[in-house]
Amino acid sequence: MRPNKDFYTKLLDNLMDGVYFVDPNRSITYWNKGAELLTGFKSSEMVGKHCFADLLTHVDDHGTTLCSRGCPLQKSISDSTPSTAEVYLRHKDGIAYLSRSASSRYRTHTTASKGRLRSSETCRKGPHSSREW
Repeated sequence: MRPNKDFYTKLLDNLMDGVYFVDPNRSITYWNKGAELLTGFKSSEMVGKHCFADLLTHVDDHGTTLCSRGCPLQKSISDSTPSTAEVYLRHKDGIAYLSRSASSRYRTHTTASKGRLRSSETCRKGPHSSREW
């Protein structure tokens, strides 16, 4: 018996890691419970928004905003390679937390010609670092 969509949704929603999916334009299509806990943003606040819409504001150690230049997720979308990075993301409370981010690209259909490209990012709160925004 093949698991249905509800099975996968429940599985993703019970992960401790924050997981979200975006379409090729980086519009968020799925936001799990772990992402809600990690960021303070509810799924209803994030789905349909672009990941670069100045909500999470991923930055590197030097304070460079990655959403417009150097985005690991955009790299995965562009060149089909998995990408990992340590980034700071802004929590809804305004504090930036260190996060380990992993991005990958996948197709939603089995045939390449019909495949719609999507990417996902998994984030985990860093062990010790935070900074004021």
